[in-house]
Amino acid sequence: KAAVAGLTRDLDFLRLAGRIERPHEALCVDIGVGAGWSSYMLSKLFREVRGYEINDNWPETWRAFEAVRGNLRLSLFDGFNLPHEASSVECCMAQAVLEHVGGNHCRDDAIRVRWLKEIHRVLKPGGVLVVTTCPNKWSYAEILWRTHWIRFARRNLLRIFSDAGFVVEKTCYTHMFPDFWPPAQRAWNKAYLHGLGALDRLLLLLPTKFVAHHHTIVARKPAG
Repeated sequence: KAAVAGLTRDLDFLRLAGRIERPHEALCVDIGVGAGWSSYMLSKLFREVRGYEINDNWPETWRAFEAVRGNLRLSLFDGFNLPHEASSVECCMAQAVLEHVGGNHCRDDAIRVRWLKEIHRVLKPGGVLVVTTCPNKWSYAEILWRTHWIRFARRNLLRIFSDAGFVVEKTCYTHMFPDFWPPAQRAWNKAYLHGLGALDRLLLLLPTKFVAHHHTIVARKPAG
């Protein structure tokens, strides 16, 4: 899973880095880091990375990543309050997080707006937020197997980000095929690396994208 996820995440990181004038001089905050893989990858692009997570399940993995990357720090937080001054961060990243804000079954978008407003607070004017791997309401995979209770239509995401004060610069669909399949993960990874990934990208160029598994949103805090 990590190998496949790494390939797809690289695209998101490059998309984020492209929105920052000098990423090698920028501080990036990664929210909901899990085991820390995303923060580790971001640390190769940015001057400094601070990653935050609400679960303390990976202390040894975190310390191992920090030992390899001197510009990386991974910490626990309460899920809503980031330990940064207002307007002090150039960019933020959140992968597979938005649908879990407030709890896996929380349907109250006001809580998600509150969460986004905290990110808006710490971003500098003109700062960038990239939110990836948000379950698509119309995903064929979700309709068939329902792996997430909370899913988003594109217009719903646009409203949530607007209510939090962001200007959405880009949205796109990702993952025609879910990037994991526990019953046969090793075979699934091999298929992704040897053709399935290319087919995935092709289908995302066609109308089939509307039933893809995820959304990615690139938003900016207004400079004015």
